Amino acid sequence: SPVSSLWLCGTKIGVEGIKALASALESGNCPEGFSLYLSQIYMGYEGVQLLAKALASGQCPKGFFLDLSYNYFGDEGAEALALALDTGRGPENLVLDLQHADIGDKGAKALASSLQSGNCPSGYRLCLGDTGDPEVDSVLINDAGADAFFTALASGKYRTGFRLEIDCPGISERQDEKFAEVLSSGSCPYGTEVVSNHRSYHESSRSNNNRINAEKGRALATIIG
Repeated sequence: SPVSSLWLCGTKIGVEGIKALASALESGNCPEGFSLYLSQIYMGYEGVQLLAKALASGQCPKGFFLDLSYNYFGDEGAEALALALDTGRGPENLVLDLQHADIGDKGAKALASSLQSGNCPSGYRLCLGDTGDPEVDSVLINDAGADAFFTALASGKYRTGFRLEIDCPGISERQDEKFAEVLSSGSCPYGTEVVSNHRSYHESSRSNNNRINAEKGRALATIIG
């Protein structure tokens, strides 16, 4: 039976090893739900660029889980992943774990922009996080990065089932309140969820239904009138 997961955390596979993994992903032979754990492998920009290319190939399996946490590719790596998602070829139910990867507001904005483009797959889950301590995480996500996701959420242009986990102490309580407000506004696609600093906010289907019914009512009134 095909391998359903590969755990390489803490190893030093280097760029050549990552190149081999990317090639396997691009082959289209990885099974649905395949998980690739590459946490803390000292990956820089070159390595994440190879994996981004694989994501953009359209050959990664549905339900692909990619753990790139505790690496050092930073905002440039986040931008490479965002460009890959912009192609619209990312697999359905993709999970990207990018916690503690030296991603700051710039990288967060790139990822938020790719979400707002509408090209990210349905069921997409994105995990971002840092300690809030610059001695541990050299780059931190603050309100500016989080607000880019607020803007993307408010646009309603992305696909259903999106989940954002953004555990960053630099994000203020006011920003958390904005997440709560937009998730209850009815503008977010079905199944949207945000977990910010251990607070969970869900899309309000009732608000969406109210908005849809109101639009139907206005359309009917126009016809009758």
